[in-house]
Amino acid sequence: MWQSFCIIEETNEDWNFWRRWYQAFLGEQPLAWDLQRRISVGVKDEAWNQGIEAVSFEIAQIEADWEKENFEEPASELTAGEDPYWNDETARGLPIISEGEAKSLREELHLRAEVTLPETTARFDVTTVKVTSERAVRLAVDRVIDAFDDAKRLCGHNGFNEQRVEVVILDRAHAKYLEDAERLAFDYTDARLSLTQAIEDELPADSALQILISALGVAVTEICAADPEIEKALERNYKRDDTDDDDEPPTRDGETTLLLTDAMRVFPEISSDALAERLQDGLSEVLTGEIVSDTPFDTVDGETQLRHAARRSVVAEMASLTSDMYLKLRAAPKSVQEKLAKHSDSEVFKAVGVTARYSGALALIGAVAKYLAGLLGL
Repeated sequence: MWQSFCIIEETNEDWNFWRRWYQAFLGEQPLAWDLQRRISVGVKDEAWNQGIEAVSFEIAQIEADWEKENFEEPASELTAGEDPYWNDETARGLPIISEGEAKSLREELHLRAEVTLPETTARFDVTTVKVTSERAVRLAVDRVIDAFDDAKRLCGHNGFNEQRVEVVILDRAHAKYLEDAERLAFDYTDARLSLTQAIEDELPADSALQILISALGVAVTEICAADPEIEKALERNYKRDDTDDDDEPPTRDGETTLLLTDAMRVFPEISSDALAERLQDGLSEVLTGEIVSDTPFDTVDGETQLRHAARRSVVAEMASLTSDMYLKLRAAPKSVQEKLAKHSDSEVFKAVGVTARYSGALALIGAVAKYLAGLLGL
């Protein structure tokens, strides 16, 4: 339920504090107790009675006052490499990816979405493979949209509703990524594999769901036929040989949770709207998923654990994008690095100077890429 809530409510700022509050507890790094106490006694009864919008407004005021009281000016402006928390080797004490590792990761994942860092904006952007105008592909995608609408209309009473992660995946794909061929192929594959498993375990074998599964398969086939490189990317992510992989994936501790939370706050400041939205979607799923699933969703005691898994395809996309961001920022002219650093005015870096913010941003990106690569066993 928590992952579904985060996905559904991620654009609702009124729930921002409560998401941060609960996620901090999950990461065993709760918000300051003094702040929590102030909020618990400081929000007026009439605000509680008026609803979430009034409550969120009062909480924001209390947080702002508390931060002013507890903010300490640094003794001197830090420069790159001087901050023991954010430097060339670590972010929050976690290792960052090397340039060679980042290049190898990009090659291994073989994903087509590519990060750019224009000098004019000094904000990361993303270029994707557009869905071809070929008639067969367009008809196949249209068929998925129609079959999906029919399945929601005819099978809602059987459990195929907005609470199903397959529904969330397809709703988001059609709303945001309908022109992104590679992302569409991955989302369609995830939804098809998950629905096939769900029909075996929990959902009835309704004809409308069977038609949707078939339509998803045909659409992926047509997309891959139009762009064989996408088919190669799918094969690398879904047909892996793990027999010789004895490494355990990295565990999620408090520092890692805070690292991902920092990334979700900083990345929108240094990215275009399109890339920021994509990163927020993906990192939210990684942050709330307790496991990375290869199937793409694991089953436990006969029930598909949709709400507790981060899709491997999403982790792979986030790993590919962040490793590319790391490489592009390292290679950028100093003027672009400094300009990007000035965009990074998040509270994550508010106590340090511009040079340190560049160092911090680079370390943050590199540490996230390193962690995601570990989740994938790469």
